[in-house]
Amino acid sequence: MSKHPPTPPQPFEAEFVDGVRHIFEERIVFNKLLGLKLIDVAADHVLGRVDMRPELVGHFSYNRMHGGVISA
Repeated sequence: MSKHPPTPPQPFEAEFVDGVRHIFEERIVFNKLLGLKLIDVAADHVLGRVDMRPELVGHFSYNRMHGGVISA
């Protein structure tokens, strides 16, 4: 029985990534409210970012982002 190396994921076309980014960042209202941005979209991973803002603080004493924002 021979083992074949896994086929590497194929990159997405730029138009597809742009469409996904537009829907995710502009059309999904909650994502837009959070300011969630897609930094990288690939077949094997997605990288997103939410910049810290005062209205996203979960506890005033610690000045940390609310867990619900992180979970989203």
